[in-house]
Amino acid sequence: MKPLEITVSAFGPYAGSVQIPLSKLGEQGIFLITGDTGAGKTTLFDAICFALFGEVSGSNREVDSLRSDFASPSTKTFVDLTFSHHGETYRILRNPAYLRPKKSGEGTTKETADATLWYPDGSVISGAEKVKKAVETLLGIDAKQFKQIAMIAQGEFLKLLYADSVERGAIFRRVFHTDFYLAFQKKLKELEKENRTAFEDSGKRLLTYLSQCGIEETDENTLLQRAEQFLTEAEGAYKEAEKCWLQQEKEIAAKEEERLKIAAQKADGENTNRLLDALAEAKKQYQSLLEEETAQLLKKEELQKQRRAVDYVQPKALDWKQKKDAADRLELRLKGLLDKEQKEKEVLQNSIEQEKALEPLRGQLEFDRAEAAKKEDRLKDFEAKEQAEKEIRRQEAEIQETAAQKEKLETEKTTLEDHLEVLRQQESLLPVVQQRLSALEQEKNRLQEQKDLMQETNDALQDGLEIRRTLDEIQKNYQTAKEKWEQAKAVADQAERDYLDAKAGILAENLAEGMPCPVCGSVHHPAKAVRSTQAPTQAEWNRLREVEKTEREKTETLSRKSGERNISLEHLREKVRNGLKKLGLENISQMQELEVSLQTEENKLDTELRETKKQEKELLKVPDELEKAKAKQQSLQKSLDTTDTLLRQQESALSQKKGEFNQLVQRIGNGTLAEAQAEWKKLCDAIRKKEKALQDVADKKQQAETALAGTQALLQQTGDNFKESCEAKEQAKDAFLKTLEEQQFKDKADFANSLVSREILEQTEEKNRAYFVALQTSKQNLENKQTEAAGKIYQDLTELEEEMKRLGVEKEEIQEKVQEQKALWQTRKKAAEKAWKELQAWKKAEKAYLPIVELSKTANGELAQKDKIAFEQFVQGFYFDRILAAANLRFAEMTNGRYHLRRAEVAANKRSQSGLELEVMDYFTGKARGVKSLSGGEAFKASLSLALGLSDLIQQTAGGVEIKAMFIDEGFGALDEESREQAVRILQQLSYGDRMVGIISHVTELKESIEKKLIVKKSSRGSTVSLEV
Repeated sequence: MKPLEITVSAFGPYAGSVQIPLSKLGEQGIFLITGDTGAGKTTLFDAICFALFGEVSGSNREVDSLRSDFASPSTKTFVDLTFSHHGETYRILRNPAYLRPKKSGEGTTKETADATLWYPDGSVISGAEKVKKAVETLLGIDAKQFKQIAMIAQGEFLKLLYADSVERGAIFRRVFHTDFYLAFQKKLKELEKENRTAFEDSGKRLLTYLSQCGIEETDENTLLQRAEQFLTEAEGAYKEAEKCWLQQEKEIAAKEEERLKIAAQKADGENTNRLLDALAEAKKQYQSLLEEETAQLLKKEELQKQRRAVDYVQPKALDWKQKKDAADRLELRLKGLLDKEQKEKEVLQNSIEQEKALEPLRGQLEFDRAEAAKKEDRLKDFEAKEQAEKEIRRQEAEIQETAAQKEKLETEKTTLEDHLEVLRQQESLLPVVQQRLSALEQEKNRLQEQKDLMQETNDALQDGLEIRRTLDEIQKNYQTAKEKWEQAKAVADQAERDYLDAKAGILAENLAEGMPCPVCGSVHHPAKAVRSTQAPTQAEWNRLREVEKTEREKTETLSRKSGERNISLEHLREKVRNGLKKLGLENISQMQELEVSLQTEENKLDTELRETKKQEKELLKVPDELEKAKAKQQSLQKSLDTTDTLLRQQESALSQKKGEFNQLVQRIGNGTLAEAQAEWKKLCDAIRKKEKALQDVADKKQQAETALAGTQALLQQTGDNFKESCEAKEQAKDAFLKTLEEQQFKDKADFANSLVSREILEQTEEKNRAYFVALQTSKQNLENKQTEAAGKIYQDLTELEEEMKRLGVEKEEIQEKVQEQKALWQTRKKAAEKAWKELQAWKKAEKAYLPIVELSKTANGELAQKDKIAFEQFVQGFYFDRILAAANLRFAEMTNGRYHLRRAEVAANKRSQSGLELEVMDYFTGKARGVKSLSGGEAFKASLSLALGLSDLIQQTAGGVEIKAMFIDEGFGALDEESREQAVRILQQLSYGDRMVGIISHVTELKESIEKKLIVKKSSRGSTVSLEV
């Protein structure tokens, strides 16, 4: 990837649109980006990085701060980048999220982040995230890798150089994605923990079961190791105990058999005694019943007589009584009907006389009816007059109501006009409230960013503490390896010197007089060199070099691991420092106070936000309310016009109705309808009274005639019924007397004395029959008992009961002992069975646990008396060696061969893990020392070498990534002239081919030595860029 042209607009310090044609700098070579501090030199690389990935280059800059403060509100913020890749040309247009003025109305709105990528074939991808992923796929790297390959950012030169093992490991983890190996280590650690837990839990359960088996051994290790032996012995003891309680159970059975025999004898005696007792009771019962026999026989005869009275005589007596009562009732009714007939004849005669007396009323009634018809016709005029009067009052009320409605509408119109004015004032407040709401939301976002930053800082602090704990062991192992390597290197260097010294002798052996020397060219050889017999051969020299190389690689591996952790730790420290700086804190202890302060401020802000949103919500309703109010105003005016028209129509109708009323008054006078109706009603009432009097007399005469005819017919019928009833009464009497005689009753008194209720009779008969049944049953029972008890006497059972009790006590004592023993040994047997099963599970868990614990300790660098090198550190060490190899090529050239970067071993024993610590070998002194002892210029060279080496390796490991541009930000000010020339020469080598290298600096000497320049100038209106080639 090589940038060809970049255009920035309202970006950083650039107020307007600035176009930078990088293609004019040529296909390759070094160019300088120079200008005043703060002019925006680094912003150019930020723009490239932002266009590609939506991120900026440095850790102290944020995407949300890219909008230029110099830009006018209408200027859009964007970066337009054209670049080449694998011979094809691509273009990206990207803008960040920022606030801009609304297109209509007042206030601001948020412009969302967006991006567009144009491919060489004309296809297009849009969307910030989609373009980012497309660029990652196209280039084969992500934003972090791009920044590590293409940019050595300002303020980050020394991070990799000064990082400790943990920090360096964290850097390599991100760069080379070695977190897979760390996850592998952790997974093995988790498996070790799971298997250890299963193994230990199984052992605890096994010990619990063994303790329940009655084993006397208490040492847990002995129990676990000899568990199988103990369980076998426990099984033998169980079998012996089983034999013992089986013998005791036989004794229990013998006792029970003897007790059952005695129980049978006792049962026979009890049966005999019960039989004799039953015989005595049967005799007593029969004798008692026999004493009542005579009385019960007399009672039986009495009951038979009562039965005849109830069943035969009583029905005849009741029939006679009923017929006698019927005849008496008919006789009384006949007398009443005769009296009624006489009275009804008198009433009929009175009605005839009254009818004759009222005959003169008929002529007067006809005259009254004619007069009433005249008065009824006159009532219609009075009704019309009254109706007209009511209509006048109704119309006057309607006019009054319409006038009131008109006044009400006029009042509503005035009130509505006042409300419209209030709504227009509220409508003007909406932009002010929305602007305030936008400001509050921005403040809310700022608070959230501070909270997120504080959380990230705290996480980095915890991670740093964890990484620091792993460094010591790595450094100790490194020190040991370094000593071995130095010894091997000294031997190899000496062998190299001896071999080279002897090389002249080897060449001189084949020289002859006149043959030119391959070294000096002379054809005369007066004193040829002689080969030393002690010099090593080339094969010996190569072998010693291989030994030295092996030891060096071991040292570099440990140094790489230490360096990884130092890089990680320094990165985390820097992250914490940056976090505290951004938060405005001096130390970590102030974070908690800031957290409380932020929470308080957020709560206050949330409250104000809710109130402002509520106010905005209410104001957003105002336009609708305003439209409704205007519509209502038009409706009110229309109603007011309609009401005014209606009022004029009502007044006209009222005038017409009053004219009609006056005409009626002139015709019928001022009398009222009520007076006319009262006069007409009075006459009608008199007519009705006369008609009623005549009708009443006629009705009474008719009723009297009808009643008399009915009474005379009923009198005839009742006389016939009375005669028949008297005959039936005599017949019933004769039947009663005949039955009385047939059933052997002396007279009515004898019958009455024998008569009882049927219910009492049946109850008494049932008792009498029950007695004779009981007498017969008792006699039969007595005879049966006498037969069964013949020859038997009472038995004494006391001795048998005592013997049974003794045998029961002895049996229970033996049985209780057996049950206790069985419960104990059965519990132990169940525990032993569980112990056997758990023993197999324990052995299986042990078999699974032991291999995984060794593998986990190996992968996590936890083996006792072994180098503490974890799997991830081993892999990172491989990368670190390659970085150092690439870095030393450049570092040696920039320091004239004085310095050599190598991995340092700082751990003094095997109790701490080896790391990726870095040291520098000073060949002027022959001693190694820490990289922090380097001067500022030396440190710049070392960090530049490391950064270039890291960039080279990242491109190699990323699968042939092609990044043909690099930017180096500051750092040259610490170099002297010679060092600066060396550094520039190294960078010039980087630009060979078609690679371009940009140096961001304000050092004056660089301006003179580098011809191609981008000059950045700042002003009060924003920065500008000019090209100088």
